[in-house]
Amino acid sequence: MNKNLLEYLQKYGSHTIAFSSVYDDKMNEYYLPDIGYVMYGKNKNIRFMLGDPLCASENREKLLKNFIDDTVSKKDLLVGMQCSQETAEYFTKHGYSANHFGVETILFLDSFNTTGKAKSKVRRWLNSAKKSGLEVRECDAKDSVMHKEIDRISEEWLKKKSNQQELTLLTRPFKNEYEPGVRFFCGFLGDKIVGVNTFEPMFSDNKIIGYYANICRIDDDAPNGTLDLIQETARGFFKEEGCKYYSFGLSPLSDIDDKGKMHNPIVTTLLNANYKYGNSLYSFQGLDFHKKSYHDGVSSDIVPKYLITKGTLPINQIINTLGYIGILPTSNFISNLSYLGETMVKGFYESNKVKLGISEDDFKNIIPNLLKGLSYSEISESLHLNSLLVEDFAKSLTSIGKQKLPEFQENMYIQRNLNDTSKHIFAVIEDIVDKDPDALFAYNIGISTLPEGHYVMMSIEVNGRKTIYKANFITARIKSKIKKKCPNILGTFIETEPAGQYAYKIGLDNIEEKVITLSP
Repeated sequence: MNKNLLEYLQKYGSHTIAFSSVYDDKMNEYYLPDIGYVMYGKNKNIRFMLGDPLCASENREKLLKNFIDDTVSKKDLLVGMQCSQETAEYFTKHGYSANHFGVETILFLDSFNTTGKAKSKVRRWLNSAKKSGLEVRECDAKDSVMHKEIDRISEEWLKKKSNQQELTLLTRPFKNEYEPGVRFFCGFLGDKIVGVNTFEPMFSDNKIIGYYANICRIDDDAPNGTLDLIQETARGFFKEEGCKYYSFGLSPLSDIDDKGKMHNPIVTTLLNANYKYGNSLYSFQGLDFHKKSYHDGVSSDIVPKYLITKGTLPINQIINTLGYIGILPTSNFISNLSYLGETMVKGFYESNKVKLGISEDDFKNIIPNLLKGLSYSEISESLHLNSLLVEDFAKSLTSIGKQKLPEFQENMYIQRNLNDTSKHIFAVIEDIVDKDPDALFAYNIGISTLPEGHYVMMSIEVNGRKTIYKANFITARIKSKIKKKCPNILGTFIETEPAGQYAYKIGLDNIEEKVITLSP
């Protein structure tokens, strides 16, 4: 281990994930002499920066600026994970977006206790474990017998998960071995270990100020509340030792509250959809519920963490991030994209199957057929569904997409800085499309400006019942109206898409609150 890096960790490693970032074998280090370190993982051409830089607060901007420049010089992309608000705000000054990525639950050890109505669930879990006879002890990480038992528990635990990969970036892969500073607490039924939790130190000015509950494992014989009692016992040790903080770590995608101008709304929608419908990929909601059961707003705090990306549509970055973490199962982008989409569609169906009134297979088959441009009658015939049901479903997707337009407006246009002329052209286009009886709405609008005039390109959604001939007639009509309103437009290029395409591409935020109304 790099001695100099350890010195920076012990001086500036106060954020929860600092220790993991240094001791994770997948991490690389970027060092700016006499300033500090940035820890990052690397997959293909993407650098995944983990947590905040290890440096003095007054050197943060200088270190990050050099790291960004180094990343760009190597023609890599940069994604930041679990960053503080201060770090996120700095990245936005350099053209990056900062999306709320979840929250970290922190307990203040000098005042935290399990009394009060807000923590009734916690007391129930603890009492259940105590009544079962569970005993908790701190174990020697060098004990070979203990290692064999923990390996057994870990292997069995992974087999039961829907996603059997060890994760990184959200946490780090489990190491069942001695590491300086890492504490092992185990739960015993008699002489048998039935649960284990590892705890990593948080540092400030060469002192341990708290611990992060990192890796946990339980076996089938573990009583309800095993991990809660293990952690409660560990907190007692840490408090006696003078520690101030105890962190449950990140609850990914929880309490996403993107306001202001820092975030990319398309990423917000994708992350919200993952939280709601992606629980077979990762137990987002279960972890969130459990950690928040300890939060009372007095002896605890919930701290937002951020995801850093760049670009209007950083879908490739998001998919690669989820794949690198281990949430998605393969290293192939297309396979992961398909897997993510199928999982979210399945999750949405499970949440709304009573209201939808159709089978899961039919629901999943409607969407790709709409995207192929098939008519409602063709889809209904092939799936043996009522054509009005298919039509209403597609129109509902388009309606939701239009409702989201104000949130996505800046991302609809290829140009990011609009002058008066382009603003006028956009306004004319939107007005013409909005009033056209067959065009549902326009997006991906772009203008190419030449000395003699402008060329316009766009996509429009049209009713799925229209034939190719009819679609061509619709585009010709729209082009004629645009030319009449804006004589300086030299040419207009229009791509037609079936109803529901835009809403499907961007994901559906809060879709369960805008339930699709289906015809009988």
